[in-house]
Amino acid sequence: MQGLSRTLLLMAGCTPWIPAQNTDVPTYPKFEYFGGYSAIETNNHAFHLPPSLKGSESLLNWLEDFFDVPKSASNVPGQVHSGFYDATMSIIAGVAAAVQNLNPGPAKKILVTGHSLGGALASIGAYILSQTYHLPIQQVVTFASPKPGDVLFQTGYQAVINNQVRYENYQDVVPLLPPAARFISLAVGVFSLIPDIGGDLKNLFQSAEGWNYVPVGTEQFIEADKLTIISNEPIESQIWDVVKEFGEDIWDLDFSSFASAHTISPGGGYYRALSAIAAAAAQ
Repeated sequence: MQGLSRTLLLMAGCTPWIPAQNTDVPTYPKFEYFGGYSAIETNNHAFHLPPSLKGSESLLNWLEDFFDVPKSASNVPGQVHSGFYDATMSIIAGVAAAVQNLNPGPAKKILVTGHSLGGALASIGAYILSQTYHLPIQQVVTFASPKPGDVLFQTGYQAVINNQVRYENYQDVVPLLPPAARFISLAVGVFSLIPDIGGDLKNLFQSAEGWNYVPVGTEQFIEADKLTIISNEPIESQIWDVVKEFGEDIWDLDFSSFASAHTISPGGGYYRALSAIAAAAAQ
């Protein structure tokens, strides 16, 4: 989606070059979880900075946050990631009350966004806000989001929110998590070469066998040049690029390239590509 507004980009923390005192950007409540953000138009975000990922333990600790078993719940279709769902439920009532107090409608549209783990909360939260609290969600846009649920959740979600856009960046591993069978099979071979925690990484990925998480919305993929955005990059290409990066990083045990691919701070792919879009839209 090339026409993102400055406000929507700011919500996910992607355009800090917009002055904080900009009075045409309203301040609304936010979700917050694991440093990622799922916001309804807020203008004072700190950046979510992933760990430096230097050393194998940092890599393992970071990846573990994205793994959890699927669960069923009465207010969502199919099955969803239990950690993301529980985090959403811990805040959703307060968020819904705050948004309802704003009297949303045609003149006050609700735009939901999130980065990283906050992206998964944005999707689950938007569905619940729409179906349980009957709030009119205008659109959902996520950045670097992991997969929130299974195929039944995807189908039910997209029947309600059919215009979600999800941005994914070259070599960002998070949108591929929790991993599908093809990613697991390729990754475990590479993990066997990683000293100390290779077995732990292998076990972590194999724990996801049979979970069958899938993404929601339409993909917009940021290519290696950090400027070009295409629709629907083949999943096999994304998996191969990430597995290859794991292999290249093993020798120095420096996995900071994954942090760089995932961050929305200046210089990263999300920031550069989306800032260019915002700048063009503001002209």
